[in-house]
Amino acid sequence: METTLIQFETIQLEGLRLHVYLSDKFKTNTIMAMIAQNLTSQSVTKTALLPKILTSGTRSLPTSKDIQSQLRSLYGATLTSKVLKRGDYQVLQMGLEIANEAYLPDQPPLLEEGFALLAQLLFQPNHANGQFVDEHVQLAKRHLRQRIEGLKNDSILYAMYRATEEMYKDEPFSLYIHGRRKDIPAVDGKSLFSYYQEWVKRYPLDLYFVGNAPLHSIIKLIEGYFPTRDNVESLPLNPTSKKKVHSPKVTQVVEQVKSTQAKLTIGCRTSLSLGSENYPALLVYHAILGAFPYSKIFRELREKANLAYYASSTLEAHQGLFMIHAGIDSHNKDKAITIIKEQLAAMETGDISESELAQSKALLINQHKEKQDQAIDLINEDYHQVLSGKRRSWEELQTSIQAVCKEDVQQVAQLLYLDTIYFLGDDEGGDLR
Repeated sequence: METTLIQFETIQLEGLRLHVYLSDKFKTNTIMAMIAQNLTSQSVTKTALLPKILTSGTRSLPTSKDIQSQLRSLYGATLTSKVLKRGDYQVLQMGLEIANEAYLPDQPPLLEEGFALLAQLLFQPNHANGQFVDEHVQLAKRHLRQRIEGLKNDSILYAMYRATEEMYKDEPFSLYIHGRRKDIPAVDGKSLFSYYQEWVKRYPLDLYFVGNAPLHSIIKLIEGYFPTRDNVESLPLNPTSKKKVHSPKVTQVVEQVKSTQAKLTIGCRTSLSLGSENYPALLVYHAILGAFPYSKIFRELREKANLAYYASSTLEAHQGLFMIHAGIDSHNKDKAITIIKEQLAAMETGDISESELAQSKALLINQHKEKQDQAIDLINEDYHQVLSGKRRSWEELQTSIQAVCKEDVQQVAQLLYLDTIYFLGDDEGGDLR
């Protein structure tokens, strides 16, 4: 499959940065706003409430039913509104995917109406007398409380969160992206609206457009519907905290729970991140060790030793956080830890076959190619790079991945340090060391 050059054009407008990728490959237009701020314990819960609040009603569409009716009138446009965690950033993501009016017989002004609606949602929320509508606030609080409390019902995500919390104690990255349950009761319509007013003026807005429309028309619509924002705060690039990269002592945490399947999460730190020159080698390391079903962890722990229900790894490239996850029977904990440590050691010594390297790079490149077919994947990938301060085109990344050799991967492995072993299950007194 021949690749097409994918490169966003960035244009600085009044109060926001516009990132545009124009292509006729998509039959829809996607408009996505990203507003980033530093993760803090003081703001994390209030910001987590905003996606629900801002989609509960606007000045001219006072209820969520009105908003849904408007979406239906835009030929079934879809609305996205959520918070994301990107290193030490908390990001509110809000946007629309709408039909391209050029493909419709009567060619209604969908693009203009889409920009108008997104601007309304972000800058004209329903409020009165200096506060949000109480019914909307109570609904958002209940929704957020249920989300936080429901984390324990997903043992895989809960184990990841708890391992992260233990690894990054007293650091912003330890915070749960949806906030803290203890903060919710004190929030009311007045305090939340006051916070919103500061938030919407203060933090940088990156606005994305992926689709097919004249650039001058896009800019004109933004200038017509999005307000000018002065004194927008400039966030530092790649603010990721790296106060602790290597410690000779491995933290060991056991959380007792009655379960048919225990969760083992092993967290590693590295000084490498998405903005590093050897980030492509870090991706290949991840691919070889645990990103795909054929990877070392899966092969050794599940297929050969038959100890795991699942086994994989995840990479948070802003933070330099590498995690290995396995679902096991509690009595197999020590065996599983030993096998995982052996695979980490094998990577350090360069015990990587040519077929492993070639297959990993091929799967990695194919995975990135597939992302080109979804506008939201293109946006998320580029925004990762914007936050890191290091932009690579798809072609640059593909070339860099193909050029990675075994020695590059080994070098990455030698910069990775075991930090925390977290176990959620019935502990039978085994030695986590």
